[in-house]
Amino acid sequence: MVVLEELAEGQGPPSGGGDGASEALESADRCRREGNELLARGDFADACQRYDAGLLALVRVGAGGAEAAEQARLSLHLNASLAHLRRGNLGSAVEHATGALAIDACSVKALYRRGSARARLAEHPGHEGEAVQARRDLERALELEPGNAEVRSQLKQLRSTARAEQKELDKSQRDTFRNIFSGGKAIYEERPKVEPPPVLRSVGGEGHEVVLSAEQVEFYYDRSEELLKELDLELRSGWCVGLFGSNACGKSTLARLLDGRLAPVSGKVVHHSKGPPQSVTPLAGGAVLGAVLAAAAAALLGEQRLQQPPVLAALLVACLLATLLAWAALRWRRARAGRFSVRLVSSESSDKESIPGGWKIERVIGENLPRGLAPAQRRERVVAMLCAAGFQMYNQDTGEAVGTPAEYIRDGLAYGSLSGGQKHLMYILRNFAACPDVLICDELLGGLDAFRQPRVLHMLKRLQREAGVAVLYISTELHQQRMVADSIAFMSGGRIAEHGSLDEVFDFPRHPGAKEYLSNYRGLPGCQKIGGKLGENFVALEGDEALSAPWLPRTPGQAA
Repeated sequence: MVVLEELAEGQGPPSGGGDGASEALESADRCRREGNELLARGDFADACQRYDAGLLALVRVGAGGAEAAEQARLSLHLNASLAHLRRGNLGSAVEHATGALAIDACSVKALYRRGSARARLAEHPGHEGEAVQARRDLERALELEPGNAEVRSQLKQLRSTARAEQKELDKSQRDTFRNIFSGGKAIYEERPKVEPPPVLRSVGGEGHEVVLSAEQVEFYYDRSEELLKELDLELRSGWCVGLFGSNACGKSTLARLLDGRLAPVSGKVVHHSKGPPQSVTPLAGGAVLGAVLAAAAAALLGEQRLQQPPVLAALLVACLLATLLAWAALRWRRARAGRFSVRLVSSESSDKESIPGGWKIERVIGENLPRGLAPAQRRERVVAMLCAAGFQMYNQDTGEAVGTPAEYIRDGLAYGSLSGGQKHLMYILRNFAACPDVLICDELLGGLDAFRQPRVLHMLKRLQREAGVAVLYISTELHQQRMVADSIAFMSGGRIAEHGSLDEVFDFPRHPGAKEYLSNYRGLPGCQKIGGKLGENFVALEGDEALSAPWLPRTPGQAA
């Protein structure tokens, strides 16, 4: 049976024809093994690089080692296809699976991975034709291995989607040509597609202050294709809203709008004031200060001299200056009290790529911690965050764990020496250390292995509950949503199509799009019960000492 997560086993380096061929085969096999280790740890980008290096090494194999090179090339193509599929590089996944099929046309793994990649590509505009090719690949895989449940499930889902699309097309054609000879309407009149009305339930959180909201937001790059349409959403302090939906429905665009990287075409994104109410207005403060100055001048100069024009002019200027000083001081106080921060953390963000490789990881995380911490306190907080996240270095030759977070900080471990997955973890902790008012997570766990995913989710929940951070958690993985979200929203066609409690939306969805999404998700292997293995690992960490240690950057009311 083919399992998507399974690596091609691959053989050791077969003997080739001549020393050059043997060296090339050994190099390719070493790249394959290193790539497999990286892939198992979730370092998909680095794994892809190692597989590509292995394929490049095989170019040096001559005719004497052609047969052995073909077997090695098949293994590398299969594993590279899986790594690219995991990473979301669907086009590259298709190319490598095609390379494997050129060597072995009956490879069920290659057919399954190419079919899976094409099925996901078909969800993107301009790639709809990939769905037909995906069905052909999966049908061929099922023909070769009839008992494969994973292939059967994927094929069933594709066929169901194709039937629904055909049914909608047939209905559209009937509507277009209905009463074609009865007059009254143009023969080729287009009937607008009617979107089902949104389903908005009570989501709770009334005791949590609204800190950020999108109000009737619309956005497009091209007027012919609106990405967001009259979208409304509220984020509350200490509350997590989960957001899911199909690819290209506008989730990441919404994240960039809330973060301020994009501006809405219409509507607005509101940062609600966090400053305390002011008991004295700027003008009142200026008037009081001016009155004090006037009284002091009267005492010094006497009432007779106050009647002189130069003295009156000087007092007027003093009152004006006092008003301006009071206004500036109160503005400064309000800015200090009400500074508002929003951070977007994405698996695809270029922010982590801009972190200099020479920086020590202590600086990467520590520079975002509160300013009032002493150097020793800052270092302790960084070590505690690394321990909570389960950060660990490994021996590259044996794969054994090496050192502790305290030792890494003491020895000045550099950011540039980390793997792709480790860098992503540093990037996450860097943003957690900032403890913003609003944290927008767009596929936060992409690139992290199964050991660290539940630990990061625990840290996120503690930031939300104890530090009052408002969280928007965007992910197509409903297992993750079950662990972190307080309420859940489904996005379709650029709108929030359904929003409610987790149990209501997951178990009793009302919007047609949400029903279809949840039905398809539960049809995937291991997804019948939302939560899955991730949920088991998450619950097992309850009471973990490192996670409950005092690593929080700050608590409500503490200065940033």
